[in-house]
Amino acid sequence: MNTETNIEIKNRIMASVYGTALGDAMGMPTEMWTLEKIQEHFPGGVCELLPSQDELDGFVRNFKAGQITDDTENTVMVIKMIAENQGKVEAGSYVKKLMNWIDTDPNSAFVLGPSTQRAVEEIRSGKDMMETGTYGTTNGAAMKISPIGFISNYKNLPELVSNVWQLCLPTHNTKSAIGGASAIAACVSYAVAGGKNLEEMMDIAKAAMQEGEKKGYPNMGANMLRRTNRALEAAKVFDEQEFRTFIYEDIGTGFEMLETVPAALGIIYHCGGSLHRAVRFCANVGGDTDTLGAICGGVCGAFSEEVEEEFLRVLEETNQIHFAEIAEMIAPYCPMK
Repeated sequence: MNTETNIEIKNRIMASVYGTALGDAMGMPTEMWTLEKIQEHFPGGVCELLPSQDELDGFVRNFKAGQITDDTENTVMVIKMIAENQGKVEAGSYVKKLMNWIDTDPNSAFVLGPSTQRAVEEIRSGKDMMETGTYGTTNGAAMKISPIGFISNYKNLPELVSNVWQLCLPTHNTKSAIGGASAIAACVSYAVAGGKNLEEMMDIAKAAMQEGEKKGYPNMGANMLRRTNRALEAAKVFDEQEFRTFIYEDIGTGFEMLETVPAALGIIYHCGGSLHRAVRFCANVGGDTDTLGAICGGVCGAFSEEVEEEFLRVLEETNQIHFAEIAEMIAPYCPMK
């Protein structure tokens, strides 16, 4: 990789991690609110980084404006795990980091997802990691998957999916989780490589989804590809308010991967790959707003390469994260030229 390309790749990786944190933090105050509740309390929409709205929801977590949740925490964990393993994905190493975070960070109690929590409890009790993820169908697999896109080439989908599966194994070893996570990882890979065609990126995402669904334990639910196609078609014809209602009511914005990934791909497409437009859309759509924001932000950050200096400053100072250092950590293992 020549020096100029190396800098470009590093900048896209940094923008992706920044986008993940921005979408996560911007969606945090409205997490699990209904669309109607958001419109009532924020009639002009959530457009900035806000503190948690503890008087309006049940979390009572007292988070600062710009504070991240498990979506970004896990993404950074995965990056550190990959760097420590010299570019390789190792499920056991990730689980050790995850358990240490749960044991040492009191905020983890407010943000840990249901599939991950269940799997961790089973691993602690001695259950084999090949079995602990067999019921993991939630979006926790996709929220932390962008680093797999950094170290995998979308032109080699079997290898990309193999890396996705290795990370999903302990917590989300199911067909829908691996399929959805593979779609997002492929988008990130395409964007980090410098791809700028949204239609092409969506085609790659759908191919990766189908490849990923060949792995993991089977689970019941809607057809993810057909639901994705519905979201993409609606994205072409609806205005922003119509599309927001469609995503919330028809596609779904809850915890399940079968809702989250079709919704995220539709939002990315509708917003033209723009990072700041996409994360604001997610913060105002209702449901699992922080995870949707993190997923869309991770893709759109690399795709649009938008970084707003004031948001960057707040995110770094509030969370003690240095995005350039994180990108430097994993960039050497990126296969794209």
